[in-house]
Amino acid sequence: MKIQIYAIAVFGLSFMAAPIAAGQTAQHIELTDQQMSRLGITLDTALAAENAILAELPARAIPARSELTVVSAPYEGTVLSVSALPGQSVSRGDTLFVVSSRDYVQDRSGLEQARAEYHVAKAARERQERLVAEGIAARSSLDEAVGRERTALAMVAEHERSTPSFVQAGSQGSYIVKASIGGTISKVNVGVGDNVAAMSALLILNGSDDLWVDVQVPVRLIAEVTQEDLIIYPSGGAGEILSIQKVIDPRSRAGSLIATVPTGESVIQGQLFTVQVARHTPSDSLVIVPSSAVVNIAGVDRVFRRTDGGFSLVDVNVSGATKEAKTLRSRILPGDKLATRGLVELKAIALQEMN
Repeated sequence: MKIQIYAIAVFGLSFMAAPIAAGQTAQHIELTDQQMSRLGITLDTALAAENAILAELPARAIPARSELTVVSAPYEGTVLSVSALPGQSVSRGDTLFVVSSRDYVQDRSGLEQARAEYHVAKAARERQERLVAEGIAARSSLDEAVGRERTALAMVAEHERSTPSFVQAGSQGSYIVKASIGGTISKVNVGVGDNVAAMSALLILNGSDDLWVDVQVPVRLIAEVTQEDLIIYPSGGAGEILSIQKVIDPRSRAGSLIATVPTGESVIQGQLFTVQVARHTPSDSLVIVPSSAVVNIAGVDRVFRRTDGGFSLVDVNVSGATKEAKTLRSRILPGDKLATRGLVELKAIALQEMN
């Protein structure tokens, strides 16, 4: 009885409600429009939902890794000049680095020697062909000459393979590294004066403007998220999940997933923002409502649905939730009006009747 007196004293109004018990799905609270206004109750509309929002997660835009190319140093040496800056656009054949290298000089010398030996072996083979044709030399001597020529040619090919096509000779024992493709420089790993090891990465080149997103996935969701789920962007566009790393990063204490960025989405490389992980579950009983519409009464999630003359208290099943919205699977239908403010007062009325 004390609870009823307290409610009337605080709210300055009377009401009628049907009793409710935990587990019951509906209770009606009669309120006039004037009483609603005095209690500060506002309404929002339930919307049809094709996707159940599982979570709202932090994301960072990254270059599409399928388009990344590593430009490496084919020979050990010292960087003499750098013509590449992060974010710079380059065309195929543009100069990126000049590197001084003793190994490169030695390899070039080996290449010139191999070419000279090949020319000698070729000339010897041609001479043996003439001698065999004239009957002066035996056929076996020509076979030996052909073998020496092939060996010399193989040595030339081996030296040529050690120098990539995007490397050219420089001056005073240096070589020039040029862009093998056109694109945008994502990262430069060395500067002037740095010593570089053979095959070490000098820079990373992005061959397209395509971006992906790297999304941090908390431990509680790692086992639940699948590649069939969607990534919903702030503008409403949807991206596909390419991969899910179900290993905890010790720095972020979370797993991660990689997803595509839909066409038309305005995203800049390195940008931090929030995305939603959604599951496509079309259903007539699936709606999305503001998170503030859902209250927990007696251990059950419920909403106050507007009716003629008041509100009915309806049990709901929350399929997904973010800070701003919750996806419900219940008897709430698209278009239903739900209370989103003044819930403290409505909850107090409902609890009074339950007790």
